[in-house]
Amino acid sequence: MILETLRVIQYKLNSFLKQSFALTEDLVVLSNISTFDGGMQEEEKNKIILTLVNIEEESFAKKPVMTTEVKSSPVFLNLDIMISASFENKNYNDALTLISYVITFFQCNSVFDYHNIPKKLYHKNIDKIIVGISNLSFSELVNLWGMLGSKYIPSVLYKVRMVKIDGNQMVAEIPEITSLKPNTIKKQ
Repeated sequence: MILETLRVIQYKLNSFLKQSFALTEDLVVLSNISTFDGGMQEEEKNKIILTLVNIEEESFAKKPVMTTEVKSSPVFLNLDIMISASFENKNYNDALTLISYVITFFQCNSVFDYHNIPKKLYHKNIDKIIVGISNLSFSELVNLWGMLGSKYIPSVLYKVRMVKIDGNQMVAEIPEITSLKPNTIKKQ
């Protein structure tokens, strides 16, 4: 579900940028910021890079599934995604413009569900995806970029909420109670 969620965001953001700038090719790629050796992949140059930087479990209370079967409860995740504009120095103004458009897109499109996800990308486990900007202090930002192994480029961090992972796996089966026999209950 993580990949499916990120592909929905990638598709919707690409559609918005293509329409906004009358483009024919995709600008948004789903990728790491840097390679293992610290470089940048050629296909990431002059692109908007969408990178997963953290996964955490949603902290709201889990509701147990009550049936005659005991099922594992779905896990809801929050994903931290970095959206960065990877443009060479001569195109720095383009990078700033595109980051502004990314922010505008999410300001106007903060919730994705079956109403606005294309059918080809919709998955039964996607109930609702909620996207909001995530603020970092300067030191947190320095640490994040250091962890990513890259030098800072214009970027914005978003928290994607409510990504549902549900294996629908039955853990145990409880026999159905059809009747109580009075003589089986002992009085004390």
